[in-house]
Amino acid sequence: GMAAVVVTSPLDAAKTRIMTSRGVVRGMYRGAGGTLRCLRNMTREDGVGACFRGILPRLAYKMPSSGLFLFLNETGADAVRKIRRLNKRSSVQR
Repeated sequence: GMAAVVVTSPLDAAKTRIMTSRGVVRGMYRGAGGTLRCLRNMTREDGVGACFRGILPRLAYKMPSSGLFLFLNETGADAVRKIRRLNKRSSVQR
C-alpha cells in the first residue's frame, strides 16, 4: 500500500500537472511531450519535492484501506485454519 503510493506519486503529480497546465496542446506539457519529460521539467523547475506534492492525502486515503485489508485477510485465514483443525479432529474420531 504505502510503497505503491510512494512509487506512483511522481506519476500522479505529472498527470495532474499535465491535466491542469495551460500549455496543454494535444497532450503536450509546456512544449515537452510525455510523462517523462513532464517529470524532468518538474524536477528542474520546482525540485524533486514537486514529484511528491500531495503524497500525504494519498497516504491518508490508502493506509486505512490497507490496514483493513490486512486485518480481514488475517481474520479469514485464522477462521479457515480453525475450520480445518475441527474437520481433522472430526475425521480422526470417526
